Amino acid sequence: MGATSLRVGAVWLVSTLTMLVLAGVLPDFRLQSAGGDSATVIGITAAAGAGAFGLLSALVWPLLVRAFLLVPALVLGLLVFFLNGSLLWLALSLIPYGRGSADPSMAVVVAAVMSAASSATNAFLAVRDDRVYRHRLARIAGRRRRREGRGTLPGTPGTPGTVFLQLDGLGYAVLKEALEAPEGGEPLMPALAALYGSSHRLTRWRTDWSSQTGASQLGILHGSNEDVPAFRWYEKETGETVVSNRPTSAAELQRRAGRTASGSEARMAARAALRRPEESGQEAPRKPRRDTGPVVLASGNLALISFPDHPGRLTREHIDELRPALLPTLAEHPGIGFVLVHSAEHGPVVLGAGGCERRLETGEVVGARDPLAPFGPGAAEAVLRTARFPHAADIMVNSALDPETGTVHAFEEQIGSHGGLGGEQSEAFLLSPLELSPPVGPGEELVGAEAVHRVLRRWLAESAEPHILGGADHLAAPVPVPAPADQPLVPRV
Repeated sequence: MGATSLRVGAVWLVSTLTMLVLAGVLPDFRLQSAGGDSATVIGITAAAGAGAFGLLSALVWPLLVRAFLLVPALVLGLLVFFLNGSLLWLALSLIPYGRGSADPSMAVVVAAVMSAASSATNAFLAVRDDRVYRHRLARIAGRRRRREGRGTLPGTPGTPGTVFLQLDGLGYAVLKEALEAPEGGEPLMPALAALYGSSHRLTRWRTDWSSQTGASQLGILHGSNEDVPAFRWYEKETGETVVSNRPTSAAELQRRAGRTASGSEARMAARAALRRPEESGQEAPRKPRRDTGPVVLASGNLALISFPDHPGRLTREHIDELRPALLPTLAEHPGIGFVLVHSAEHGPVVLGAGGCERRLETGEVVGARDPLAPFGPGAAEAVLRTARFPHAADIMVNSALDPETGTVHAFEEQIGSHGGLGGEQSEAFLLSPLELSPPVGPGEELVGAEAVHRVLRRWLAESAEPHILGGADHLAAPVPVPAPADQPLVPRV
């Protein structure tokens, strides 16, 4: 109640000040009698006018919104201005002693400015107010329930639906800690803790080498994140940098993942092919000049180094000829865990400090230790998969992992990171209902975003089977339900 009162008071104050400013600069809008008034009276008049306008808007607009649903968009825009001006004119007429007045056309202008100022103030104060957000969600849910109760939702499916909720960047260990109640206290996430303790299971899954959002979402939603080595990478054949969250890049990555593109995705792909600027207003990606030296990009704790003036992937031997000290310097740096290069003799090779290396094709370790050992089981397989991508960089660098804290070093200006191997970022989770089959069988491990996609598609198929829902909590192994591979997990827009 206190926060709401504060927000209403702030909006009222801003509206009052806005009205005073407009009265001072607009010739056909006044807040005083013909003979003039003191500053105090003018201020009270402005406050009364702003309050009356706000009250009328709060009472009248909810009633008009339903009627406006039947009005064409162009006519609706004109009606909004007209009705706002009418409400302001009415509010001014309610001020005692006839001190407020405005020309009809001027009333429309004043009402529009005041509405914008009050809306901006209200939004600024409400953006961090959880109660406002929860209240809005409750209103939306209430309206939806009422519509469903009246049967006004044609086409509602008769089979149960499935909701997938993503918590971006949240690792398994952090979630597990948030679900466990401290001694004498409540868990940090009580709603999820209640699910975990009764109706849901928590499953850990291991990410790909590129653990960041772009690669993970592409694999989870579309079933393939092949040839996505990082959040951003340089492609020599086009001379451009691909950035996962750039609209044209995202459309191109979805096309490479293989389901037919929607209209919006096709437009983005066309813009990418024509080198057109993004619809969001950002500039088109620029090609680096061939004579500017290496292109160095960062994706969390994963860095990529490419040499634009040398086509194809440079071999380790060629890099040593061009820059003899580069690879040893990188491998010996205390902030770097390992370096991946391609050897003409041994194929993909991981380099570490002290001259140690691991030859991924054969598993042979040269030197005193395996450079990938600190990164846990499955690290070699994940790195080898990325090493085979056509657009893996000439040199790929993963930061060091602190064995005591499990933290990694971000190559970007971030407090934390998720992008490469190491620490809690490499262990994600699935919190799933017990009525669906387990993601994997006993003793098995779920590895990679593409594997998660297959699990989710299996669950979609199971949820359409009435005999499975409500009675699958006895299952001890996944149900081998085939899933169509020619469609994405999410519907096209």
